[in-house]
Amino acid sequence: MATQQPLNVPEGMSLLGIWFDRTFRIWWAHRGWWLLVGGAFTLCVLAGNLAIMLLLGVPFPAGPPDWTTPQLIAFILSRLGLFLALSALCSPSMIVAALKQLRNEPVTLRELLPVMRRWFVPALLALLAAGLLMVLIAALPAVAIGLIAPILGVLVLVISMGGVAVGFFLVLPILVDQQTGPLAALARSWVTVHTHFWRFLFFAGFFFFVLLAVGGQIQSLMPTQNLNSLIWQAIAGAVVIPLPHIAEAVAYEESYCNPSDTDAHEQATST
Repeated sequence: MATQQPLNVPEGMSLLGIWFDRTFRIWWAHRGWWLLVGGAFTLCVLAGNLAIMLLLGVPFPAGPPDWTTPQLIAFILSRLGLFLALSALCSPSMIVAALKQLRNEPVTLRELLPVMRRWFVPALLALLAAGLLMVLIAALPAVAIGLIAPILGVLVLVISMGGVAVGFFLVLPILVDQQTGPLAALARSWVTVHTHFWRFLFFAGFFFFVLLAVGGQIQSLMPTQNLNSLIWQAIAGAVVIPLPHIAEAVAYEESYCNPSDTDAHEQATST
């Protein structure tokens, strides 16, 4: 288990290149593993969307234009809940796997299954708490400003939501590696990130953008789409979904590892 205080986070932006390099090196060195994980996550989203459609009794294979308004609202909320639940179930195990790879330790599916069971509820609570705090800290003030100046309100919303989201970038790595509670993980992530905010903003912001751009498409996967569209989105999901989790593990490891471990970590990411 890592120490609970950041030890190895030098000042300045010079580490950005190293963080990006390690993230993509880990993905490439274990690309078979990550493609399998990302592909499985994407297929679960597609299967979940199909199950929701069947449970709601929406027209199938017709798409959203043929649904009633209550059906569409119920489907959107159910889909968001599905994505949140899958993230809480799978993200801790992906982060544990990435941390092990960074530390040059073997990773087996057998040891990750207990991680999914152990951390599902704490991860879900942490994600829900982070979302609630984003609403309270960012969304509500932006809405209030938007009532007076709509354009300014939208600008404040985007900037403040992004800043709060970046502040919680290390929540899940802290949760699973330090085996702490959701609220403590939120607090430690916030303190660590805001000690070196601009570096985390550029690093996390890149992966947030990639995840929103591609992950949004994955989350909206529909069995009504044509086969080529499904295939390409599944491939994109297999590639992209793991990257933010690896990035979280890299930023956490660089922030909380002992300086004496740096050589070992360098060897792990260069193999």
